[in-house]
Amino acid sequence: MNTYHSPSDAATRTVPLIPGVGLERCPLCDSRITRKQFVEVQSRIREQEQRKLEEQRRTLEMHQRKLAEEYRVKTESFRIETEKRLKAESDARLRTITQERDAAVTRAKNVQQQVQEQTKKAVADAEAKVRDAMAKDFDKKNLARIAEDARKLGAAQKTIDHLQRQLANKTANELGDDAEIDLFEALRDVFTYDRITRIKKGEPGADIKHEVMYKGVVAGLILFDSKNRKAWQSNFATKLRKDQVEADADHAILCTTAFPTGKKEFCLECGVILARPGRICDLASLLRGEIIKAHVGGLANQKRSEKKDALYQYIASDEYRQKTTEVSRLANELLNLDVAETQEHRRTWEKRGRLIRQQQRALGDVEVEISAIVEGKST
Repeated sequence: MNTYHSPSDAATRTVPLIPGVGLERCPLCDSRITRKQFVEVQSRIREQEQRKLEEQRRTLEMHQRKLAEEYRVKTESFRIETEKRLKAESDARLRTITQERDAAVTRAKNVQQQVQEQTKKAVADAEAKVRDAMAKDFDKKNLARIAEDARKLGAAQKTIDHLQRQLANKTANELGDDAEIDLFEALRDVFTYDRITRIKKGEPGADIKHEVMYKGVVAGLILFDSKNRKAWQSNFATKLRKDQVEADADHAILCTTAFPTGKKEFCLECGVILARPGRICDLASLLRGEIIKAHVGGLANQKRSEKKDALYQYIASDEYRQKTTEVSRLANELLNLDVAETQEHRRTWEKRGRLIRQQQRALGDVEVEISAIVEGKST
């Protein structure tokens, strides 16, 4: 029996054989790991990624809800503010119109009542005197008295006619006063840095005096007269021209609704400018600029007169009339655009209101169904 063994045989017998194991690269540190460890690492990575995605989704949803709420709040706030502003403006305008109407009606009623009372009293007194005279005696001796009473009745009728004419004149003056007040307030609102005053009734001069101010100094003077009449009278212009000469005013403007035959909107008459009420402020702004330029440039009187003549010719020209008409047309289009925009907003609000009501009705139907189900289970 051979008892000798080589060293290689002994090593083979003492070291057990290790079966082959599949190795992978770690996705985190790139080291070699077993397949099982590799699967576990991948599972943990997927779980972490899923948690991150879930957190991001929740954060995004929360941000979307926040933005939607902010948009809803801002939209609702804008709607409420717009409705309040429009309502306040319409209410204020309605109150103003109502007050003006009530005041005019009250004035007219008071004047009419006074005239009626005076008329009734005069007629009643005259009739009473005539009846007394006729009742006492129809003799010839009393005919003279009866004739006197008839004369007094005629005088009373003349008084009535005179009072009626006074009423008509008073109504025209009141209309003129209203137009003058409107012109004064419009000028004062536009030319806030100038000195604009009304000339008291009974005092000589025009209706309104507009002193053009430049750096605290009076640079020039514009006179305004207001005539709210249906028919044109030439003395309107001649009287204002006289006032302009006496006041040494740079310009004189007659605000009128009646014009000489064949003229309208703008024209020159006796050296003064005639214009409709709606064009006065634009015209005054143009003349004011000319006054300030002449004042700053230190122009002499002759030079100023030449500039004024050229300016008046331009104002009376068709070119100026066409351009101002175009400005008015564009202003009206802007106003119409605002009206259309407001109407569009109103239609959107009405549509939103209908959708909200429909939503409320749908929710009400769901609540009814749920209540029916609950009541059915309880029974």
